[in-house]
Amino acid sequence: MEKPVERRRFLGKVEELSRAELDDLQLRRLRKQLARVKDVPFFAHRLGKDFEPDRITSLRQFADVVPTVEKADLLADQEAEPPFGTRLTVPADDVARFEITSGTSGLGQETYGLTWADMETIGTMGAWTFAMAGVVPGDRVAVTLPLGYLQGPWGGDWASRSLGCAVYHLGLAPDSATKLRYMQRFAINGLYTPTPTYLMRLTRIAEGMGLEPRRDLPEFKTAWLAGEAYPVVWAERMEEFWGVRLCETYGSTQGAFAATCEYGVVSDGERGVMHNADWNVLLEVVDPITGEPVAEGETGEALITTLVRQASPVLRFRTKDRVRLVPHDGCPCGRRTIALEAGTIGRLDDMIKVKGMNVWPAAVESIVLGDQRVEEYVAEVGIDDRGHEYVHLKVAFRAGVPTDDRTTALPELAKKVRAITNVSMDTTEIDAQDLPTFEYKAKRWYDRRADQLSATLVGGGR
Repeated sequence: MEKPVERRRFLGKVEELSRAELDDLQLRRLRKQLARVKDVPFFAHRLGKDFEPDRITSLRQFADVVPTVEKADLLADQEAEPPFGTRLTVPADDVARFEITSGTSGLGQETYGLTWADMETIGTMGAWTFAMAGVVPGDRVAVTLPLGYLQGPWGGDWASRSLGCAVYHLGLAPDSATKLRYMQRFAINGLYTPTPTYLMRLTRIAEGMGLEPRRDLPEFKTAWLAGEAYPVVWAERMEEFWGVRLCETYGSTQGAFAATCEYGVVSDGERGVMHNADWNVLLEVVDPITGEPVAEGETGEALITTLVRQASPVLRFRTKDRVRLVPHDGCPCGRRTIALEAGTIGRLDDMIKVKGMNVWPAAVESIVLGDQRVEEYVAEVGIDDRGHEYVHLKVAFRAGVPTDDRTTALPELAKKVRAITNVSMDTTEIDAQDLPTFEYKAKRWYDRRADQLSATLVGGGR
């Protein structure tokens, strides 16, 4: 894709602030938020009865004196006093909407309240990301997830309304092919809420339908990614096929909010930058073990503090998201907000221990899916008859890849994966039709070890 030539400043002067000015704004808003919550039971218990917000003179001091909070803390609180726990900071009558987290961690679903002002704030932040992506008032945005108690699809709705766009909710369409036909019928400009997995699914279906986006969707210009890591070459392949600029958002029900700018997720073969909404969210990137802040260029856990949220704010919430902090002045767009590397966000709890080594699926995917000959893959972790752990990568190649290329690709991939993980993995070919079908989010890794051990015990007759 061509580089952008126009700077888009939807929020005006706040997007032009220097790093020092942003720090000052954050500190002022932080003190105001602390003053709001310090007497609310959930926060008062953690801050202490003698806590005085005015004594916080720096963002670093805030991190030193205020403890982190985890999902388990919030779940325990709301279980004791449902539905919101003791952390609601507005009267219950002021709650205009509730949201529940997806619960994909397996630990349970947190409940959050939103005021009308909270929803307006979310809409404004979404409109900011839309504007950076090149969407303008009057454009038509398709939202692919059905509306419900999750924030994702509503965020697209509120952002569209805030920017003055028409929003087309396609979540209840019977299948993905129908969604593509609606996108063509209504000349959609932007596609919201696709994970990389779902965009890949749409790509396969479009190819099967004979749909050529550059010809059949001439007004389609932007697609947002969220929720999964992806390789650079994959993003470039998607941009080429769809004829759009890919952008990425990083968000959560708790309040995380960052997005790529006019330069998108990839530029000249390099990963783009996601700019944090510093005026609304204080983002820390820390070592998940020590809690110390990481340096630029390093990877750590994202902690968030919401600076303007009214009903259900959080202070130093441990997201369990693994992010890479990059220089705040490293993007040519000129914004000086805290910056994260696009396309690499993953979950800390996605790590798999194999043969004593920490294996990150996203690292493997960067190699396997980064190979332009590869269509998709799955991985199986197990224990063989000798009691040795193994990882079996089953790779499906794209249609038309010659047999010789497939034969040479397998050992090449195995060698590259071994180099970055220090784990040898068996790599074999599988027909794409034999792979599981991924819809909105992929499940590529299957750990069979616990089941295999249980079967061994049963078979051995304890």
